[in-house]
Amino acid sequence: KIIMFTSDVSARGVDYPDVTLIIQVGLTTREQYIHRVGRTARAGRKGKAILLLSSFEQALLPQLKDLPVRNITQSSLITRAVPSQRLKKALEAVASNRELTKAGEQSYLSFLGYYNTNLKWLKMSKAQLVKTANEYVGFIGLKGIPVLDK
Repeated sequence: KIIMFTSDVSARGVDYPDVTLIIQVGLTTREQYIHRVGRTARAGRKGKAILLLSSFEQALLPQLKDLPVRNITQSSLITRAVPSQRLKKALEAVASNRELTKAGEQSYLSFLGYYNTNLKWLKMSKAQLVKTANEYVGFIGLKGIPVLDK
């Protein structure tokens, strides 16, 4: 299996042969969704896409109402998820590895920056965004909230 992490730079105009699954985390626009999904099921092949949205991102879904998007509730998703002990060990490994911790801190900063530019469609205040970002810190396995530079 090949796993690739990428930004939207590769969402347009680049063909990755034999991609059968796209997992999107977060989203801002319908166009972004379509271009990201376009990396799978190319040239007559089959493919699937999974869009993972936090509850605060649900405001996006009306933009996709005419597309074949099926909502899977959190409770049904949990029954298919990685066993919690394996996930817990993976997060502990992140917290104990300085390079991964640094990457997690950068992820926190990116989270704040990304969603700060989308507060309007999220219908969220800056204070709510910071609270949500601070909850995200625990989810990605960091031991504390990263210090922000001025």
